[in-house]
Amino acid sequence: MLEKVAGHADELGVRSDLSRQASRKLPDQVRERFDAVFSMGNTLAHLPSRGQLQDSLQASAACCGPAAFSSYSFVNFERVLATRERIQNVKESNGVTFVACV
Repeated sequence: MLEKVAGHADELGVRSDLSRQASRKLPDQVRERFDAVFSMGNTLAHLPSRGQLQDSLQASAACCGPAAFSSYSFVNFERVLATRERIQNVKESNGVTFVACV
């Protein structure tokens, strides 16, 4: 997934700093602040405790600049496998259509 993101960022001329690690470690390893932080692959849904969830969210926030946003992925994989539906959600806002797919 990270390789695909890096490839798309390169194609679009967008700078991306990608990391695959426990989110609680991000503030120790990242010195600059970012415009966006994304957590993919149901990362938060698999944390075993409320304390680890809180630590993860605080660590992500610590990496964000003043006008940044965070995006978290949650997918019901049991439903996806059972129904084989790749499109999970479609929303429109201000003339832009957003499609969430797996």
